Amino acid sequence: MTPEPFATVRRFPKRLYHYPLGAGAHATADDNSLGWVELVPELKTQPVQVDLLNLPANGACLLRTLGCNTSLPAGDYQQIRLLLVPDNPGSGAGTSPNACATLGQVCNCVVDSRNNVSDLQLSSQANTGLKIPPGQVVGGPIHVAAGQSVDINVDFNACASIIQEGNGKFRLKPTLTAGVVSTNTTGINGQVVDSVTSQPIARATVALENADKSATIQGIVTALNGAAGANIDVSISALQSVSLSGGATRPVTVPLLQSSTSNIAVQSAIPCPATGSPMGAFCAQYTLVVRASNPNVGSFSAGKITFSPPATGDVFYTVEADAARPMSGTNLDTNGMPLKVTAGTTASAKELDFAGCS
Repeated sequence: MTPEPFATVRRFPKRLYHYPLGAGAHATADDNSLGWVELVPELKTQPVQVDLLNLPANGACLLRTLGCNTSLPAGDYQQIRLLLVPDNPGSGAGTSPNACATLGQVCNCVVDSRNNVSDLQLSSQANTGLKIPPGQVVGGPIHVAAGQSVDINVDFNACASIIQEGNGKFRLKPTLTAGVVSTNTTGINGQVVDSVTSQPIARATVALENADKSATIQGIVTALNGAAGANIDVSISALQSVSLSGGATRPVTVPLLQSSTSNIAVQSAIPCPATGSPMGAFCAQYTLVVRASNPNVGSFSAGKITFSPPATGDVFYTVEADAARPMSGTNLDTNGMPLKVTAGTTASAKELDFAGCS
């Protein structure tokens, strides 16, 4: 289970260490050294809680999320710090809403995949902050020229930064790096880890998808056994047609988006619509949330996949249903006796008969 950390920010290095042009590097500068620039001074009295695994919120820059409107003087900046509020009832610092509130007056916590909340122990982050020292600023000091903007990427390695100690408690030992984001190059780096062991997964494949607008497909499934309603379990799929080389087409199953209800049970407890349904049928409604775009199709050749632009114009889908009768299996053999298996032998099960299928 990968923990999801929440931390309450008091000051954001909110502190960038100012390394003036021509001056020596102050790699060992402490919190009281000259040259620090407070980017969000109001955080001292009005701290903000942030989710360290879901930043920036809503796609916004972290500094903008925290309310920064401070301009930096021109120069080279070689150290970044993010000061956290300690879990101290007497500190006078608190936030609302507080994701850690179930633990009492706690400002920093982790939430695992089962939504269990645990206190996140701090070491020195309340005093000296989450530090990105000079040696962890990729490419050296961050140069800010007069009248220009600089985009900085801060990489927070959550798996390496949250340690579970022998007493079962979690402690924050941050592993961060920072660097200027080039406007001419793009890239992605990181680790794919197992959600249980938090260990890296060798040769993992990472795929990127363009963000698409979604659409919702809703419909009704009915079931009849002769003139009476029938109970069935149904799996609903959404398909789109893709063009193949040579002019042929083929339907492919499209992955559904969140909030889809594609596995349903048709039973007597669910009434059918007043009109349009067969007499006596049992019904159930499904919901498929799909991308409102045509598929992006690629061809594999010479060890790589080359994608062609998706077709323009109207977007068409086909809905397919696969049904099974609940508890339609058998626990008997061909002699009507309990179905027993023995190592090294073949057991013959009673025939399964279906009628009215198409």
